[in-house]
Parts: sequence; C-alpha cells; structure tokens
Amino acid sequence: MNWVNVRGGENVDALNVLETSRVQYEWRKSAWEKTQELRRQPGYEEVFLLETASQLGVRLSRVLDSLHIVTLEESMTFAEFPDVVGIGGGYTNIPYNGGVVKAKERPCWQIPLRALLPRRCENLIIGGRCFGFEEGLAEDAREIGNCLLTGQAAGAAAAAAVEQRTIPRELDVPRLQRLLRQQKVNLG
Repeated sequence: MNWVNVRGGENVDALNVLETSRVQYEWRKSAWEKTQELRRQPGYEEVFLLETASQLGVRLSRVLDSLHIVTLEESMTFAEFPDVVGIGGGYTNIPYNGGVVKAKERPCWQIPLRALLPRRCENLIIGGRCFGFEEGLAEDAREIGNCLLTGQAAGAAAAAAVEQRTIPRELDVPRLQRLLRQQKVNLG
C-alpha cells in the first residue's frame, strides 16, 4: 500500500468553487491515469486505486488581518507578548535564515490576544486556522494543537468580554490570563 498526498496548483483561489472543482477533477483524473500507467509496468499488473479523499483538502485560504500578525521571526526568536493567550508549537521542518530548521529543534512560540482580534471589527474574536499570522508560519499555525489553543483563548476572551461588559480589544488582559491559567493553559 502506498499513501500519496498531492499538492494543488499555486495561487488557486480556495474561495472560488469553480476553481476548486477544477483542481479536484484534475487530481482525481491524474490519480486514475497514473494508476493505469503503473498497471502497465511488469510486476504491477495487480495494482489498483483503493480510494481518494471525499473532497479537496484546502490547507490555507483565509488569514485574519489582525491587530498583530505573528511572524516566523517571532516564532523562532522566543518573542514575548504582554497579552499572550497561549503557547503555540512548531510541528514542521521550516525554511529559516537560508536553512531548514527541523521540527524537533523548533521553539514553542507565544500567541498574543491581538492576533485573534480583527483590525476592523471590534466585537469579533477569531480562533482556529485563521488567526493573524504571516505566510511563513502557515504550516505550523494551521496545526490542530494551535487551533485548539486559539479556540480556547477566543472562547475565554469572549466570556471575559461579556463578564467585563467591554469589547475584546479593551479586555483586562491580566484578568483574562488568570482565567486561562485556571483552565490549565500554558502562558510561558
């Protein structure tokens, strides 16, 4: 058995259903054709395509224009933020300073509340894969652990905003951080 992940085209608009449908069609057709080509090779006559994903998996489509955009540089240099709401992790090998830093050598990095707050909407808090980060950090930021972390932080911040009768960007951050620590969130 051989598991294969394929990569879509560059600059495909994941919000355009016609474009994503085209990419999905092309990759399914390509998988079928490559399987048939392989079957024509001696010793591979019994190879078959077991399954393909039920739908196209989009790795990144939207990233928040937040009050603070977390950068790859910040993630690699232990940047500290007074409004930290959790510690994210580096899960992939990543290009940095002309080389590649292995996942096991990556530092953990702080995520500030400001990365969950949109610039243009005062009563919204974003968690999950679309908080504010630059493209170089995308492979790490979109991982499940970081999504859970930002989701918990967003939920706690929303509850705190209601309790404090204020908008999220005017929260009493130390009070929010005490709440997160009570929830066993590592703030560094």
